[in-house]
Amino acid sequence: MSAEFHNLQELRRSPSLLTKVFIQRDYSEGTICRFLTKFPSELDNRIERNLLEETVKTLNSYYMEAEKIGGQSCLEGCLACATAYFIFLCMETRYEKVLKKLSGYIQEQNEKIYAPRGLLLTDPVERGMRVLEVSVFEDRGSGCSSPSSSSTSSAGSSTR
Repeated sequence: MSAEFHNLQELRRSPSLLTKVFIQRDYSEGTICRFLTKFPSELDNRIERNLLEETVKTLNSYYMEAEKIGGQSCLEGCLACATAYFIFLCMETRYEKVLKKLSGYIQEQNEKIYAPRGLLLTDPVERGMRVLEVSVFEDRGSGCSSPSSSSTSSAGSSTR
Protein backbone atom coordinates (compact mmCIF):
# COMPACT_ATOMS: atom_id res chain seq x y z
CA MET A 1 0.00 0.00 0.00
CA SER A 2 1.07 3.56 -0.60
CA ALA A 3 2.28 5.42 2.47
CA GLU A 4 1.86 8.82 0.79
CA PHE A 5 -1.20 10.77 1.92
CA HIS A 6 -3.29 13.13 -0.19
CA ASN A 7 -6.31 15.27 0.49
CA LEU A 8 -9.38 15.55 -1.72
CA GLN A 9 -8.98 19.20 -2.79
CA GLU A 10 -5.34 18.58 -3.71
CA LEU A 11 -6.26 15.62 -5.90
CA ARG A 12 -8.97 17.52 -7.77
CA ARG A 13 -6.47 20.24 -8.73
CA SER A 14 -3.57 17.86 -9.33
CA PRO A 15 -2.04 17.44 -12.78
CA SER A 16 -0.46 14.15 -11.67
CA LEU A 17 -3.18 11.83 -12.98
CA LEU A 18 -1.65 8.49 -13.93
CA THR A 19 -4.65 6.62 -15.20
CA LYS A 20 -8.36 6.09 -14.87
CA VAL A 21 -9.85 2.72 -14.01
CA PHE A 22 -13.41 2.02 -15.08
CA ILE A 23 -15.71 -0.39 -13.28
CA GLN A 24 -18.37 -1.40 -15.78
CA ARG A 25 -22.11 -1.83 -15.30
CA ASP A 26 -23.38 -5.33 -14.56
CA TYR A 27 -26.25 -6.22 -16.89
CA SER A 28 -26.48 -9.87 -15.81
CA GLU A 29 -29.73 -9.21 -13.93
CA GLY A 30 -31.30 -6.81 -16.42
CA THR A 31 -30.96 -3.08 -16.88
CA ILE A 32 -31.20 -2.07 -13.23
CA CYS A 33 -28.19 0.07 -12.33
CA ARG A 34 -25.52 -2.16 -10.77
CA PHE A 35 -21.76 -2.17 -11.05
CA LEU A 36 -19.47 -5.20 -11.22
CA THR A 37 -17.86 -6.09 -7.90
CA LYS A 38 -14.83 -7.67 -9.59
CA PHE A 39 -11.64 -6.03 -8.33
CA PRO A 40 -9.66 -4.29 -11.11
CA SER A 41 -6.02 -5.42 -11.23
CA GLU A 42 -4.86 -1.82 -11.83
CA LEU A 43 -5.75 -1.01 -8.21
CA ASP A 44 -3.84 -3.93 -6.65
CA ASN A 45 -1.21 -1.89 -4.80
CA ARG A 46 -3.47 1.10 -4.11
CA ILE A 47 -6.44 -0.10 -2.07
CA GLU A 48 -7.52 -3.21 -0.23
CA ARG A 49 -9.89 -5.41 -2.21
CA ASN A 50 -12.54 -5.50 0.54
CA LEU A 51 -12.72 -1.67 0.78
CA LEU A 52 -13.47 -1.24 -2.93
CA GLU A 53 -15.89 -4.16 -3.00
CA GLU A 54 -17.76 -2.75 0.01
CA THR A 55 -18.03 0.64 -1.68
CA VAL A 56 -19.37 -0.91 -4.90
CA LYS A 57 -21.86 -3.07 -2.97
CA THR A 58 -23.10 -0.01 -1.08
CA LEU A 59 -23.47 1.94 -4.34
CA ASN A 60 -25.40 -0.98 -5.83
CA SER A 61 -27.75 -1.03 -2.82
CA TYR A 62 -28.37 2.73 -3.18
CA TYR A 63 -29.27 2.26 -6.85
CA MET A 64 -31.53 -0.65 -5.99
CA GLU A 65 -33.30 1.53 -3.41
CA ALA A 66 -33.64 4.39 -5.92
CA GLU A 67 -35.17 2.19 -8.59
CA LYS A 68 -37.57 0.36 -6.29
CA ILE A 69 -41.18 0.86 -7.33
CA GLY A 70 -43.54 1.53 -4.49
CA GLY A 71 -46.46 3.67 -3.45
CA GLN A 72 -44.46 6.89 -3.37
CA SER A 73 -43.07 6.47 -6.89
CA CYS A 74 -46.55 5.59 -8.21
CA LEU A 75 -48.03 8.68 -6.54
CA GLU A 76 -45.24 10.83 -8.00
CA GLY A 77 -46.02 9.44 -11.45
CA CYS A 78 -49.74 10.14 -11.10
CA LEU A 79 -49.10 13.68 -9.84
CA ALA A 80 -46.69 14.25 -12.71
CA CYS A 81 -49.31 13.22 -15.28
CA ALA A 82 -52.04 15.26 -13.58
CA THR A 83 -49.92 18.42 -13.52
CA ALA A 84 -48.25 17.99 -16.94
CA TYR A 85 -44.99 17.35 -15.05
CA PHE A 86 -45.01 20.86 -13.52
CA ILE A 87 -44.98 19.20 -10.07
CA PHE A 88 -41.29 18.43 -10.57
CA LEU A 89 -40.51 22.15 -10.63
CA CYS A 90 -41.42 22.41 -6.96
CA MET A 91 -40.68 18.94 -5.57
CA GLU A 92 -37.82 16.50 -5.62
CA THR A 93 -38.57 12.89 -6.57
CA ARG A 94 -37.66 9.96 -4.36
CA TYR A 95 -35.14 8.90 -7.01
CA GLU A 96 -33.42 12.31 -6.90
CA LYS A 97 -33.29 12.18 -3.09
CA VAL A 98 -31.57 8.80 -3.15
CA LEU A 99 -29.10 10.03 -5.81
CA LYS A 100 -28.27 12.98 -3.51
CA LYS A 101 -27.59 10.57 -0.63
CA LEU A 102 -25.44 8.48 -2.96
CA SER A 103 -23.47 11.54 -4.04
CA GLY A 104 -22.84 12.38 -0.38
CA TYR A 105 -21.69 8.82 0.25
CA ILE A 106 -19.21 9.03 -2.63
CA GLN A 107 -17.90 12.35 -1.30
CA GLU A 108 -17.46 10.83 2.16
CA GLN A 109 -15.68 7.76 0.77
CA ASN A 110 -13.35 9.98 -1.25
CA GLU A 111 -12.43 12.01 1.82
CA LYS A 112 -11.97 9.09 4.23
CA ILE A 113 -10.72 6.20 2.09
CA TYR A 114 -9.80 7.04 -1.50
CA ALA A 115 -8.03 10.44 -1.41
CA PRO A 116 -5.49 9.34 1.23
CA ARG A 117 -4.51 6.51 -1.16
CA GLY A 118 -4.17 8.79 -4.17
CA LEU A 119 -7.50 7.71 -5.70
CA LEU A 120 -10.68 9.60 -6.56
CA LEU A 121 -14.12 8.12 -7.25
CA THR A 122 -16.28 9.97 -9.75
CA ASP A 123 -20.04 9.92 -9.24
CA PRO A 124 -21.51 7.61 -11.94
CA VAL A 125 -24.15 10.28 -12.68
CA GLU A 126 -21.33 12.41 -14.13
CA ARG A 127 -20.51 9.56 -16.53
CA GLY A 128 -24.08 8.89 -17.63
CA MET A 129 -24.47 5.96 -15.20
CA ARG A 130 -22.33 3.87 -17.58
CA VAL A 131 -19.25 3.34 -15.42
CA LEU A 132 -17.82 3.92 -11.97
CA GLU A 133 -14.61 5.85 -12.62
CA VAL A 134 -11.62 5.65 -10.28
CA SER A 135 -8.87 8.18 -11.04
CA VAL A 136 -5.40 7.07 -9.97
CA PHE A 137 -2.89 9.80 -9.07
CA GLU A 138 0.84 9.39 -8.71
CA ASP A 139 2.46 9.44 -5.29
CA ARG A 140 4.27 12.67 -4.57
CA GLY A 141 7.30 10.78 -3.29
CA SER A 142 7.81 8.80 -6.49
CA GLY A 143 7.81 9.83 -10.11
CA CYS A 144 5.77 7.30 -12.06
CA SER A 145 5.77 4.31 -9.77
CA SER A 146 2.64 2.64 -11.09
CA PRO A 147 3.18 -0.25 -13.51
CA SER A 148 0.06 0.74 -15.42
CA SER A 149 1.27 4.30 -16.06
CA SER A 150 3.34 3.28 -19.06
CA SER A 151 0.48 1.46 -20.76
CA THR A 152 -2.30 3.95 -20.16
CA SER A 153 -2.38 7.45 -21.52
CA SER A 154 -3.50 10.27 -19.29
CA ALA A 155 -5.42 12.14 -21.95
CA GLY A 156 -8.28 14.13 -20.52
CA SER A 157 -6.70 14.57 -17.12
CA SER A 158 -9.45 16.70 -15.67
CA THR A 159 -11.49 14.83 -13.08
CA ARG A 160 -14.48 17.11 -12.92
